[in-house]
Amino acid sequence: MAPPNPELVLKLANDLVVAQKHLESLQAQWEALFSNSPTPSIRKPMGGIASRVLLEINQNPSYAFNVDNLHKIFGPDVDRKPIESALFNLHKANKIVRVTRGSYSSIKSNVEPQQEDMEDIFK
Repeated sequence: MAPPNPELVLKLANDLVVAQKHLESLQAQWEALFSNSPTPSIRKPMGGIASRVLLEINQNPSYAFNVDNLHKIFGPDVDRKPIESALFNLHKANKIVRVTRGSYSSIKSNVEPQQEDMEDIFK
């Protein structure tokens, strides 16, 4: 049996490394689709304001999730504008749902809107 071509072996090894990194990226995306909590990514740190807002909404469902309440929770070190932006971005990313004007709730898996909620939306 003839020895393999070293260039071909090197190319195949590089292709395997690239494929493994791509597979890890796809697995992270798959888990993020079904995750109800923020997941770490290469682009954004977990300690960002949107992650903190989503965590607060998940932990305290009794709050009327508006900017004033979240601003009181985070204290003076966080301005209102980043909180408003985080709520908007979480809403656009379908991480939270705006049930009525001025209030948000976290999206739970397999939960259908109740009839009362639908009536409130169309008032």
